[in-house]
Amino acid sequence: MSSSTALLEGNQVNNDRDLNYLIAKSLAELWHLHKTDAFRAYISKAFGKRIDVLPQFDWLLVAECESGDINSGTLNSVYTRIWKVDDSGCNRSNARSIVFDIEREFFKAPLIRFYHEGNTLLIGERFGPKLMCYKRGSITIEGDNVIVENLVVSWMSS
Repeated sequence: MSSSTALLEGNQVNNDRDLNYLIAKSLAELWHLHKTDAFRAYISKAFGKRIDVLPQFDWLLVAECESGDINSGTLNSVYTRIWKVDDSGCNRSNARSIVFDIEREFFKAPLIRFYHEGNTLLIGERFGPKLMCYKRGSITIEGDNVIVENLVVSWMSS
């Protein structure tokens, strides 16, 4: 039995593709967070930087990475699926490439990448040219929700 199968046993999630969608939906909550003052604390905790003005994203992209290295905490840049997140929800995108506006503190469409192996989750966040990081954490499943826990920043841009 694979570690993913063991993680899923006894839950409503049927396979890794379903689990990855639930992870994407959980990470998509950053869309709502970025519109609140709590986003300032989120950026401060992850990057050690203070922001005065909340960003105005056009949308957020969440990408499932084909692979990652659990030991080093890095993700590759080949995406299995991409979701576009905005006020209409978390919807599959057919995008094959991602373009970043590097002239701004925040990208207009930030990218959140992820990869999981068992219950270990790697996350790569790209909010702006100087606001990029990798995080490692764990996931648990509660019903049809994925809870992301124990996130620790393993690398950040300078």
